Amino acid sequence: MITINIAGGLGNQMFQYAVAKCLSLKHNSQLTLDTTFFINTPENDTSRKFQLDIFNIKTDAIIVNKNIFKKYIRLLYRMILRPLSDDQQILIFNFLLKIGLPVYLTRHFQNEKYFIEIKDTLLREFTLKSKLGDEAEKIKNLMANSNSISIHVRRTDYLKQMDFFGNCSINYYQKALGEIIEKIGNEKIELFISSDDIPWTKKNLAFNYPTHFISNLALIPNYEEMYLMSLCKHNIIANSTFSWWGAWLNQNKDKIVIGPKYWFKDKTSKELEILPKEWLQLENK
Repeated sequence: MITINIAGGLGNQMFQYAVAKCLSLKHNSQLTLDTTFFINTPENDTSRKFQLDIFNIKTDAIIVNKNIFKKYIRLLYRMILRPLSDDQQILIFNFLLKIGLPVYLTRHFQNEKYFIEIKDTLLREFTLKSKLGDEAEKIKNLMANSNSISIHVRRTDYLKQMDFFGNCSINYYQKALGEIIEKIGNEKIELFISSDDIPWTKKNLAFNYPTHFISNLALIPNYEEMYLMSLCKHNIIANSTFSWWGAWLNQNKDKIVIGPKYWFKDKTSKELEILPKEWLQLENK
């Protein structure tokens, strides 16, 4: 059996599910989700909601694991597994599952190589259970009738942890858009900007193309926002797993995706291997 500790925002939840799903299919093993984090969030973590149930995911159970045995699993993890790389951990998990032992996963595994072999399965499962709301449907129609480019700007929570996360500069977005326009031309270009700080974005990001600011939690939930990102022809992402998934789920075979060179302030995307090889990287400091 595989149990995955689900934690963090929607993007991280999707990474966690994806790697656990891949392991479960590879070993024909039962998959359960531990959602304890969302009822007992550690003080140093941002409070989040469990959101994977908005997708058509297929698991054996979604559980709240209060078993005291988990404390010993976490202790074992901290003592033995945490110092190991993601690759080393995956090798260990594969071995344990091969010999029939249960596995408890508690890490993000933010790299498509851990689940790329089940991409078609994930594309089917990471679809919305419910139909789009009226506002999202309007934007979807606008995207379908234009050479649409998604731009994602992440600010508010990152500003509180600038020494760790860093931000994507205005210059990064300007250069990224220029790169895409140079490759595809400027016919019927329309921009669809998502952000957790729309007022700042409207004030500081000005482009000479029709621009739609689509973030509005009162009208468009964040999962619909991610879905809309995936419908654009091309994507400019932030150093955010939220927009990473918006771009990864984009099924336009000719899509251009541009991501930041630095994922964290002092860690490059290349070092972390977080961006797929076909995505372009630009300086974002």
